[in-house]
Amino acid sequence: MRICNKIARENIHDHYDELEKEMLAQFFSFISENDGGYWLHWNMSNINYGFEALIHRYKVLSGEDGKRIPDSKKFNLSSLILSVYGKKCVEHPRMASFMKLNDGEHRDGLAGKEEVDAFAAKEYVKLHKSTMCKAYWFQHMYYLLQQNKVVVHNKNWGNRVNTFLERPAVKTLGFIAVLFSLFQAVQYGYSTIELEEKKLVQRKSKLTRQVNRTAKAVPFFAKRPQKNCASTPPLLAALCSLFDFSVCFSTICVIVLFVEVFMPVISRFYGILIAMYFNDHNPPHFHAKYSGQEALFNFDGELLEGELPKRAIKFVREWISFHKVELEDNWEKARTGQPLNDIEPLE
Repeated sequence: MRICNKIARENIHDHYDELEKEMLAQFFSFISENDGGYWLHWNMSNINYGFEALIHRYKVLSGEDGKRIPDSKKFNLSSLILSVYGKKCVEHPRMASFMKLNDGEHRDGLAGKEEVDAFAAKEYVKLHKSTMCKAYWFQHMYYLLQQNKVVVHNKNWGNRVNTFLERPAVKTLGFIAVLFSLFQAVQYGYSTIELEEKKLVQRKSKLTRQVNRTAKAVPFFAKRPQKNCASTPPLLAALCSLFDFSVCFSTICVIVLFVEVFMPVISRFYGILIAMYFNDHNPPHFHAKYSGQEALFNFDGELLEGELPKRAIKFVREWISFHKVELEDNWEKARTGQPLNDIEPLE
């Protein structure tokens, strides 16, 4: 920095405005040089201390407008983590909890009050080291989030179940369960037919014996044998219960497989599920599901029907901008009943 080379360390406090102006100028110059980049931040959405505050401060110091970053290029790391693991995944303050659980407690890191005290004590090197620690930790947390390995206090079981069901082994077991249910259905049908045939033969034999009892004066129904009302043997009852449970489980697997086949999921990211129906109605579109809500988008990012949270809509539109050609290709395949291709998630 040009100004830094002219100012001695002991005189920094007398030139705060000049240094801040130069620092912001370099920051906005860096934004301009990386116009197509994406910006990861931690809750810098507030007008008092977020990106807008930096633009306002630069305007005050220099009289110039700072380069604005489009909202579609800014991603709040805190919101991304909470969207996957839930708002109650850690205790407040969240950032301190996340740092404690995910290797963020570096010896040079300072808490908010400690940074204020360091600034008041003119310990600028200590402040710089603390800032760098947090920047590297943000990168570390982003990689953990991509791999779904963020450590939290309270697990988001919905996300854990969804991740578990996506494993190949679980899908294989589900397919086996479907085959088992079909086998059970055939076996049950065959057993029912065989049992009915045996009962019919027994009734005919019984009726024949009763008709042949002509020597007795009383009608045959007067001495009709009573049914055995003894309870079902425990082992047989247990087997019947197990059979009923397996049928129910297999039925659920069939329903899940039916949903997966007729509305294939083509991508998942940040808790958002992207799916496309076979032979669906025009205009070309796909379904986005998030937290119990569903919406339809065309391939230009226009919301056609339904609703999603604003943050989810932002992610979906950003994802569309990268994969429009692949979406169009999948639409053509869906119209002709061909298998759809998986599309890379938003990163």
